[in-house]
Amino acid sequence: MKRIIIIAILLIFTITICKSQKQVVEGYKENVGDIDFNYNIDNPDFKVGKGKILQYYNFSNGVMIKGENIYIDEYFKHKYDNSYVTKESGYITIRFIVNKEGEIGWFRIQEMNMLYEPKKFDKSISNQILELTKHITGWKVGEKNGTKYDYYQYLTFKIEEGLINEIMP
Repeated sequence: MKRIIIIAILLIFTITICKSQKQVVEGYKENVGDIDFNYNIDNPDFKVGKGKILQYYNFSNGVMIKGENIYIDEYFKHKYDNSYVTKESGYITIRFIVNKEGEIGWFRIQEMNMLYEPKKFDKSISNQILELTKHITGWKVGEKNGTKYDYYQYLTFKIEEGLINEIMP
């Protein structure tokens, strides 16, 4: 009898733990960082294919764009206007989707200070970086085993005293 009670208690304990873990998981999206369409800010003409968007498409050279990281560095070196930016420091990450046609859309921005704490940059910096990112062309199409995929891409800008010091994929 004592053995049955112990087994029953262990069974109830196990079921309770499993149920509580399931409830926690149900509160999260399928993948961390999924970008859902937002009618207020996303272009409804940007086409995202049906099916899964590759969360972290593994490209051997970092950014999947013609000219690789050098192209991105040169693009911002020539287009970013630092003449009117404030002297702020931290990180700005622009995350977006590259679709099966190599077009980009559904942009999200995250800003943080040098200690990786949330922060809001002056709009002269963050809006300019976002707008410049939106106009980058030449993104490569994600392909795996002969099938084209949409994928997430990000650019993280290390800002020091208002200047772009480094761009990281």
